[in-house]
Amino acid sequence: MPDIVKKAGNKDLRIWSAGCSSGEEPYTLAIIIDEFFGKEKLFWDSKILATDISSRMLEKAQKRIYGNEEIAALPVNWRLSYFSKYDQDRSVISDRIRNEVIFRRFNLMEKCFPFKRKFHVIFCRNVMIYFNNETKWELLENFQCFALQQKHQSPVGSGLQQHNCRTLFHTWSVQHYGRFSGKGELLILFQDFLLNSSN
Repeated sequence: MPDIVKKAGNKDLRIWSAGCSSGEEPYTLAIIIDEFFGKEKLFWDSKILATDISSRMLEKAQKRIYGNEEIAALPVNWRLSYFSKYDQDRSVISDRIRNEVIFRRFNLMEKCFPFKRKFHVIFCRNVMIYFNNETKWELLENFQCFALQQKHQSPVGSGLQQHNCRTLFHTWSVQHYGRFSGKGELLILFQDFLLNSSN
């Protein structure tokens, strides 16, 4: 986070969760950002763009309701600060965190990305695992041309061989921290956190 913040001018931090599925990834990022900035968060524009091709997944993400078993392994302070009881078996993410995520439907196979401003970081492991190597590389080139700042920070996980992307993208080490859901390891790291996302 400190290195990314240094590159974000005018207190404007732009992050894209590409292929956000049911919302675990962008909400996790929003929590980490909120925790990192603390009171300084008021002075930053750090809303996260979260896109997916599935309207059904986006609808689920915007409801921000998750089973208690899905969040059981999160840090206790996260559960107390950012979640509240929805019913006996489920919890809901706070309005503060929900308001930090902008959900949009978007197909990553579009030839041109319609973004007016580029991003400092793109998280894309959730979708990379579904593409063949040729498509993965084409998508990374689109990220570079249409969506990324010049430093090319795009955590891609294990979906693409590292030697193929070193010329354009920095690679980040992965460290397990906790679990948002126990249904599959599909969520990329951010500031040395790796959570699991259901799909």
